[in-house]
Amino acid sequence: QVSWADIGGLHEAKRVLEETVCWFDKHENAYRRLGISPRRGVLLHGPPGTGKTLLAKAVATQTNANFLPIRMTNLIKGEIGDSEKAVRQLFRLAQQSSPCVIFIDELETLFGNKEGSGQLGNNLISQLLLELDQLNARNAHVVVLGATNYPDGIDQSILRPGRLDKLVYVAPPGTAERREILQLFSRHLPIAPDVDWEEVVHMTDGLTGADLQALVNKAGLLAL
Repeated sequence: QVSWADIGGLHEAKRVLEETVCWFDKHENAYRRLGISPRRGVLLHGPPGTGKTLLAKAVATQTNANFLPIRMTNLIKGEIGDSEKAVRQLFRLAQQSSPCVIFIDELETLFGNKEGSGQLGNNLISQLLLELDQLNARNAHVVVLGATNYPDGIDQSILRPGRLDKLVYVAPPGTAERREILQLFSRHLPIAPDVDWEEVVHMTDGLTGADLQALVNKAGLLAL
């Protein structure tokens, strides 16, 4: 399980996801009393290694939901119709396991622009749209989080209201966030008293959260 506290930085993305997705779990009665429909889909976008997968896992933890990640190879099948069947089965499993968070990574690979997707891609897009629309009709406790490094390559039909209609930018860490991430990853390591954290933060300008984690791991290995 991953909690918000396990993710360094990304305060704005965490705030938006908390308000957009997690509030319904905490205030469901108020939502229903006011006639507010919960959001079923969110698209996380940003450069590789910035923490999109961690955020999706944390949403599942915060909402006490099961977490179902999708790999491209799990959906692409050789026979006609089998890929669409795999999508249907995924959503059926999510409903049976509800509350549930479905996480679709590298969304543009499977559900990108229709003009360049070919027949298989078009069929998968159509099936995904159908399943997203049926989530609203079934009132299921299922949320779909998509992730992409290239939001401009996503077919616009997936971003319409009721589908993945909330875009959340997962930005590379700034100075303060790099400091927070480095200290989070190194909290269990014996740190020499002469380590200048400000110098380390300055030297790591441009690195992502994944890069910083790898850096701390390498430092720990070198200290063995």
